[in-house]
Amino acid sequence: MAFGVTGQQGGSLVYYVRKDHSSLYHIQAVTRDPSKQSAQNLKFNNVEVLQADGHDTASLRRVMHGAYMAFAMTLPKFDSEDARVREIAQGRAIADAAFEKGVGLIIFNPSTCFQDLMRKVSESRPF
Repeated sequence: MAFGVTGQQGGSLVYYVRKDHSSLYHIQAVTRDPSKQSAQNLKFNNVEVLQADGHDTASLRRVMHGAYMAFAMTLPKFDSEDARVREIAQGRAIADAAFEKGVGLIIFNPSTCFQDLMRKVSESRPF
């Protein structure tokens, strides 16, 4: 499972796994807007496209159900005054949903606002 699949990081990860290891994995691509053309293009490459939002815990739990591994990233609006608060809330929601649903491995790629919280989470959660 990969978040941010319509952007460079998540999209590159999906491309790499699909290209070199597609027979080993069932790829699930998580995006806020599955109707985007870039998300639709993934469907033609045997990628399952799922909808979730970092601020919607129910959607996060739904997509994490049954996942073994997740590549997650936070998507703050850097131009907003509350970017750090919003990013921390997204990160917590993603980590909590992954923990609750038993995701075996999570690779987290936060922006710079999030580094302090990740250190605290990794000290308190046995991922």
